[in-house]
Amino acid sequence: MNRKIIDHSSFALLALCICQSCAISTGTSTTYLYCNEHLVEGHAKALEGDWKKAALIWNQLANSGTNSACAKAAFNMVVACEMLNRRDMAIKWAQKTVSDYKYPIARKRATDYLAMLNQSDFANSERALATREN
Repeated sequence: MNRKIIDHSSFALLALCICQSCAISTGTSTTYLYCNEHLVEGHAKALEGDWKKAALIWNQLANSGTNSACAKAAFNMVVACEMLNRRDMAIKWAQKTVSDYKYPIARKRATDYLAMLNQSDFANSERALATREN
C-alpha cells in the first residue's frame, strides 16, 4: 500500500499548540495557568526531540482522569505516536480522545487527524486504482 508520508513537523506544531508552556515564574515559585506541570514537562521533552519521554509523561497524565489536562495529554499522545512512527497507536489514541474526553479542542484535533488519514488513504487508493487502469 502506498501511504502518504505525513510531514512530522506539522504534527510537532500541533502538539506544541495544545501543550504550550503556560507557566509564570516569580523567582521563588512557578504557577501553571490552563495546564499542569506534566503538560509542561512533556512539552519540554518534545522540544528536545525526546518523544519517548514526552509520551511516557503524557500517557500517565492521559490515563489519570478525564479533565482538560488529561484530554490534552491524550491528543499529545496522537502526535507522539506519529512522531515515533507508531501510526497504529496514534489512531487508537485519536479514537480514545474523541470517545473518552469532553475537552473540545483535543476532540476537534483528534477528529481532524482521523479525517486527514481517511482522506489520505482514499487519495492513495484512488491513485493506485488509476495506475492499475493505465
